Amino acid sequence: MRFLIIVLINGLFLKSVVAQTVEKTISPWFLFGHAEIASLFPNSEIKESLPIRQNVVSQQNYSSDAYLRISTWANSFSIKAELFNTNYKVGIATGLSFILYETSIVGSVSENSNYFYFRYFNKDQETKFARVKKLGERQHFLTIPVELRYYFFSRKRYGFFIKLSSNVGWNLNSQLTIVFQDPEINAYKNEVLGVLHDSNNKFYTSLSPSVGFRYNYLHKLCINGELTMPSTYLGNGYFILTSASRYFGIKASLQVPINSKNH
Repeated sequence: MRFLIIVLINGLFLKSVVAQTVEKTISPWFLFGHAEIASLFPNSEIKESLPIRQNVVSQQNYSSDAYLRISTWANSFSIKAELFNTNYKVGIATGLSFILYETSIVGSVSENSNYFYFRYFNKDQETKFARVKKLGERQHFLTIPVELRYYFFSRKRYGFFIKLSSNVGWNLNSQLTIVFQDPEINAYKNEVLGVLHDSNNKFYTSLSPSVGFRYNYLHKLCINGELTMPSTYLGNGYFILTSASRYFGIKASLQVPINSKNH
């Protein structure tokens, strides 16, 4: 009987030591890799300084069928690394993002005239207009995102989080495109586009909150989805044709555990 009691005590002691050792070897930190795609939608408006007209006589008194329509959107691709603490359910991430903004302006001066007027010369009482079907812009940015993520609801197979993200980067390239109503004026393309000075802000910064969800276990390949809430450009003049101060968007990413063997 005494022998069995000693064996039992030793077994309990050994179990306690093993449990403490295992607990010490399991780290609460995960290292994740993220491959992310996103679409952004700025609240763009045509710059008032653009020499666009729907009537060569006056900027007012338009035809009832006349219109100007602008659309601006962006696609981005990002690679990020995130250090995540499973105890506090908080992670911080950074990496590289490539963002492509595209803008398109189309218009009409009447029901059967799908073009607008673009003034490209105004000097010595002489004014020249080109009839334009489409005016476009592309902006390429390379940025460094910094993100803070917190899970407000988390289960083994899924979770919901909030995130605060900032982006700091540089404009890699600006490109303007134009489609004329009259093909013969293509010879004056550089002169027409020369009116639009490439004076946009090269330094890019933004701040955005978002809410999202995770599907699958943390130590496995996960799918993340996010809704970017109304967000802010921290600077001005990023675009040549438009002005924008806010945007929203959607994101999707694959989350890959890098140090899962330690968990």
